[in-house]
Amino acid sequence: MTLEKIIETLINTRKEGDYWDFKREKHKDKAEFVHDIICLANSPYYIGDRFLVFGVKNNYTPVGIPPKDKQTQIHIIDTLRNARFAGGVFPDIQLETIQLSNKNIEVLIIKDKPNERPYYLEKEYYDHKLKDSKGKPTGCIVRAGTTYIRTRDGNTPIDRVASTVAIEKIWRQRFGLDLTPLERMTQYLLDFKGWCQPLVNIEWNSCSTPSHLLSESGFMYYRQAPEFTIRKSPLYGYDDSGLGDEVQHGESWVRKALDPISSMYKLELVYHQTVLHTEEALTYDGSTLFNNPKTYSKLKSFDNALFY
Repeated sequence: MTLEKIIETLINTRKEGDYWDFKREKHKDKAEFVHDIICLANSPYYIGDRFLVFGVKNNYTPVGIPPKDKQTQIHIIDTLRNARFAGGVFPDIQLETIQLSNKNIEVLIIKDKPNERPYYLEKEYYDHKLKDSKGKPTGCIVRAGTTYIRTRDGNTPIDRVASTVAIEKIWRQRFGLDLTPLERMTQYLLDFKGWCQPLVNIEWNSCSTPSHLLSESGFMYYRQAPEFTIRKSPLYGYDDSGLGDEVQHGESWVRKALDPISSMYKLELVYHQTVLHTEEALTYDGSTLFNNPKTYSKLKSFDNALFY
């Protein structure tokens, strides 16, 4: 779905929600702007990108952004960087301009990154341009160490803190405690060097060559969560190792390899003793390739293969 269609659909709901907010014009107070971004970024009740939409009236009519109010992405990033987020990690944003009803609408896309939430400041922040004659801030003040969130169509007030229930939910999302085993396995597979072979009858153990270790033992575990494992099992029968079915050398793609010995097998993703997912795979020229064996004879190149 295009961004135009997404925003048009949100406008047609005639309301605001957990992951979208409409503004008639850009913020005059930078602190209020930062507060709105934090609330949307921290919203724990939606999985996906969030949208701060400029150029829509309170009656949900697109009116557009006048040229004088046009924002730039680099300016917004500088504002977030100067707000002193804890750990120096601020929400990842992208500014886009779309046309609805022949009006220019600005959409600030706030990327969904659960492993970075909650976002909060390490030092209170206010717009230094909004001060009285004595130098006292007259605008909003985003408080240090305070967790703000968005629930339905409302933000945590700038002088309050989110509920303990919401804060707990955010931290559980950060550490993946609410993910299903298959969702956790999917994340762990991205940590290529986190997979190791058990120390059983081998002279060394390293995560630097996982494809070699898997081909040697037929079993690997994730170092930070050893209940998650990858294992080989026979696809059709057994070869001498008991881990796969040897491919005949007559296959054209086998003959192209420096090492012509190849085997087909099942690659199982396992949580404790439960098989979460199974892929048909092969050992080809000393490496493991994820693919469908039925297409092997048609393959001419393995340049795009994913190796473990």
